[in-house]
Amino acid sequence: MQFENRTYLTYYLKYLIFTTYFIQIACHTRYPENISQTSFSTEKHYTAVDSLIKSISSDTIALTNYLTLSIATGDKYAEMSSYEKMGTYYLRNYSYKKAIEYHRSYFKVAQLSRDTFHIIRALNNLAYDYIQTGAYNESAEYYFKALLQENKSKIDAHAQFQTEKTKTLNGLGEIYLYTDQPDEAMYYFRKALQPENHNQDPKVLAIVLQNIGTAYEYDRQYDSAHVFYQKSLEYHIKSNSLSGLNNCFWHIGNLYMIEGDFENALVYLESAYSSLSGTSDKRNWLNVTLSLGEVNIKKGKYFNAETYLGNALKMSEELNLPYYLGKVYFLLSGLHRIQGKTVLALEERYLSDVYTKGFNRGKNTNRIIMHRLNYEKEVNKKEMNILAGQHQMRVEKTEKAFVLIFLLIFILVLIILILIQNIRFRIHKSLTTLQLEKIKSEYYTEISEEFKTPASIIIGLVERLKKNMQNKNNEYTIDMEMLSRQSENLFLLVNEIASLGNLQEGNRSDKVINANIISYLRYLYECFIPMAETKGIDYVFHSNVSEIHMDYMSEYLRMVMHSLLYNAFKSCTEDNHVTVSVNCDSNKNNYTVEISYHGADADYKDISRAFNPFLQKRNDSLTDLDSGVGLTLTKQLIEKMNGTITVKIEKSNSAVFTVNLPIRHGSTPNDEKPFTICKQSPGSNRLILPDNFPSRIESNEKPVVLIVVGNRDMSYYLISVLKDQYVLLTERNGEDAIRTAEEKMPDLIISDTALPFLDGFQLCKKIKKTLTTNHIPVILLTLNHSKEERIKGIEYGADAFLSEPVFEEELLVVIDQLLSTRKQLREKYSPFVHINANRKEKAADSNNVSLEFLQRVTSHIYKELTNTENIIEKISSEVCLSSSQLNRKIKAITGMTTSNYILKARLNKAKRLLAISQKPIGDIATECGFNDFAYFSRSFRKEFGMTPTTFQRIPRSVS
Repeated sequence: MQFENRTYLTYYLKYLIFTTYFIQIACHTRYPENISQTSFSTEKHYTAVDSLIKSISSDTIALTNYLTLSIATGDKYAEMSSYEKMGTYYLRNYSYKKAIEYHRSYFKVAQLSRDTFHIIRALNNLAYDYIQTGAYNESAEYYFKALLQENKSKIDAHAQFQTEKTKTLNGLGEIYLYTDQPDEAMYYFRKALQPENHNQDPKVLAIVLQNIGTAYEYDRQYDSAHVFYQKSLEYHIKSNSLSGLNNCFWHIGNLYMIEGDFENALVYLESAYSSLSGTSDKRNWLNVTLSLGEVNIKKGKYFNAETYLGNALKMSEELNLPYYLGKVYFLLSGLHRIQGKTVLALEERYLSDVYTKGFNRGKNTNRIIMHRLNYEKEVNKKEMNILAGQHQMRVEKTEKAFVLIFLLIFILVLIILILIQNIRFRIHKSLTTLQLEKIKSEYYTEISEEFKTPASIIIGLVERLKKNMQNKNNEYTIDMEMLSRQSENLFLLVNEIASLGNLQEGNRSDKVINANIISYLRYLYECFIPMAETKGIDYVFHSNVSEIHMDYMSEYLRMVMHSLLYNAFKSCTEDNHVTVSVNCDSNKNNYTVEISYHGADADYKDISRAFNPFLQKRNDSLTDLDSGVGLTLTKQLIEKMNGTITVKIEKSNSAVFTVNLPIRHGSTPNDEKPFTICKQSPGSNRLILPDNFPSRIESNEKPVVLIVVGNRDMSYYLISVLKDQYVLLTERNGEDAIRTAEEKMPDLIISDTALPFLDGFQLCKKIKKTLTTNHIPVILLTLNHSKEERIKGIEYGADAFLSEPVFEEELLVVIDQLLSTRKQLREKYSPFVHINANRKEKAADSNNVSLEFLQRVTSHIYKELTNTENIIEKISSEVCLSSSQLNRKIKAITGMTTSNYILKARLNKAKRLLAISQKPIGDIATECGFNDFAYFSRSFRKEFGMTPTTFQRIPRSVS
């Protein structure tokens, strides 16, 4: 009686204090003029309301009274806070219908108040309520609505807003996790952990990290699950959340149970059970109790299991939780089936199916997808509205521009009508200049890449030259010749740019002179004699007249001849021919200049396309024809001189360019004397570049590198850098490179992206998709520094991507790193014959192509284990490789020959049989393909350090 009086007195005092406080709040709310409208006053009021509601959060009578008072006074903030706390109270006490009812009222008030933050918070609360009841489709609807509000909101920098956003993303992840979609769940969990969401309550982050661990557990990536569970534990400890800590213990215990480590599972589960016993956290207690029942069933402790499951059944019925009732009956059914209580087990299995079926009604995946599509539609609608506005602005600008252009054209037409003759001339001049500027702009873009190749080679050779000179090494004669040649190329390219700047009307490039054009053409011919001598090309000049005195534009003619001759020499190799022929027609009205050369290396269906702008790209078949100032500009220059140009390809892969020009104010001598100049370079002046290096010598320990570069000088430069450390193979096009890679199996491939026939990207793609060569690292070299090129290289499987100019130190470091990585992989795969004994390693590396290949080979070895005659040929046939290719492939991956790999597989098989069987050792040796017992014993001892007999006698628990 005394206790009851004391309790009554306590409640009386409590309500007296609350009533006084309510009256104070009501006065402030009813008379807003007494409250300052500053943000400070508002915050003060909110703080007071939060403090009061927190103090009465466990008293439903006080909360109800305060809610009534808030509605009467029109205090929306207090009303929303009261509804939220009431809903949370009933949720904690497992009254889900009331929790949903109060949180729905909270949402309605937030909508009326247009308070974005509380709308989001109310939606999150409703979604969480529905998750607790298993109604995932309704939960998904509210979470997606919250996410839409968050995307529209302008208060996303607020810490509480970020916390709510994390709850939304985490909730969506949980829904996808519960509906067996771990990949989608992981997407939302990862978004919840994005950097902008890190200013969070540690408790929220702990839950997200725990859910990520659960997603990895669903996906059977147990190591990753352990990592995230441990991170979650750290945050639970930091947030001092006992409930969260025990929930994490339950997850870790379940994970150990899945892995078969029942002792560790019991440690975590029993710790959580003892901590949760007697607390109000009944759902977590249920989870732990069910897991303890399941662990004890698996350990064979049926009495303990039945005790735990009985307690769980009692609690599930008390709370009326269908999901847990279904799970309890399912575990009891399994337990009683093991104990032989078949009838009882069947009844419990029936009850489990009934409860599970009722619970799974909430897992309506189609409705969840529909809610997500509605969300995406709303997001896209917002973007479409923005785009529509931008489009309208562009339309208005276009209309204004159209009116302006129309007025300008009208004025221009009036001017043309007044000054028709003068305007025609000026229009013609403007159009010509504009066209020339366009061509120059295109040319500058193309020639900038032309600069990179000689610059790259020169930079590399100068560095090597400096090192050689410092080391007093005299082996740089060929490098000096290449350096000189590439310097000349740079000088010619600079001259072209300088000359191109003078192609404006009225500049000195239009200057017409009257002189002997044959002598001038001969002079231009002789400018390329050093290049002919260097490359070992037969170079001929022929003219059917000795003199033609006429008017001509020397600068234009020089640029045309230089462009055509430069293209010719670029396309030719040693022992090819370049001929310049000048012919004056019988009427002496025109003369033609023909430049023919062998080495075009192409068969064109439509040669006229060679003069089209934008056609000549680096990976196009016309690359060899379009260098220097470019064929498009060359054609324009010739047309400016009132001439024409044509090109044709003969069957012998010889290209013939014919330039036809008019003779103006010309005269020729009466005694026309044709003459020919033939420059055949002596062999001592030629620069000899090896087309290919010998195939790999098996005894050579140096790695083999395949260089695939179309430019011979660049190829030679790479050879000079790598020849001391590697065995080198070279090819000039992608198709030959693929054949060489399959035949020689190099350790690494260096390829230019610009190659004839098959470019470097396609080469890399084929290398990586071919079973024989997919283990070979590929380095791509490019003149283009763009992001798109790098992304394309990575997509096609390139292991490294270097921009030219290529620096020697960088190239050597990259090669060394790739080969070191390949060596580490080889060490990793060398014991691969254990793969069938270790399922986890197999699952972890299932995406590795080398591992998959070795798995296939190992499987075929075990199938042919007793075959001692032609096992290598059968395995080769199964994996579609020749015996030599199979040997090179296995050696490249594991460092072992095929025979050694097969022997290792046999020995490991024998080891496992000896460990689990007491058969005679001779029988085991025969089963594993060893007909000679003495050889088997020697091999086993060499591999494992003991004889088969000694190994078989080791106790099984030790082995």
